Amino acid sequence: MSYNWTTFKKQVFINASVEDVFNAWAVPNEIIKWFIAKADYQNGDTQKRSATSQIQSGDLYQWEWHQDLEASGQVHEVTPNKRIVFTFGKKSPESEEDVLVTVEVDAEPDGYTKLSLTQENMQDSPYGHRYHLSCNLGWSFFMTNLKGLLEHGVDLREFNPDRVDAARAITV
Repeated sequence: MSYNWTTFKKQVFINASVEDVFNAWAVPNEIIKWFIAKADYQNGDTQKRSATSQIQSGDLYQWEWHQDLEASGQVHEVTPNKRIVFTFGKKSPESEEDVLVTVEVDAEPDGYTKLSLTQENMQDSPYGHRYHLSCNLGWSFFMTNLKGLLEHGVDLREFNPDRVDAARAITV
């Protein structure tokens, strides 16, 4: 059996409402509480989206992490309290094809919310393998961090500038 390096799926169950879990992803002022240091979104008319408003399909984003990393891309789909699809880098450095991330939230019968994340369209190559592993580890940490924040008010990210590089999912 061979491993599929082009996609992976993560899930976590959070004792919080669907709305709270969804807004943690869809509102700039909420996503910075558990994932990134800075989140800027702009609509197709290049107007900056308010930090307290929900993102929309077609928005462009610019993210900055505490570890001096940046990412930019586009939000392809937003279905409120259900699903977000966004680009997350390129398939390879020379490719124009986007890696896609799909985030879905679903209510569980016991009051928990199931948070599912699928990342797909990565290349089956040494570059793609490093990207796959780094993202897989990174999303595991950040989804756990979101759970910890929503359930217990604890943010596990490293903020000490002398240690943030060592706290990356994979270092090279």
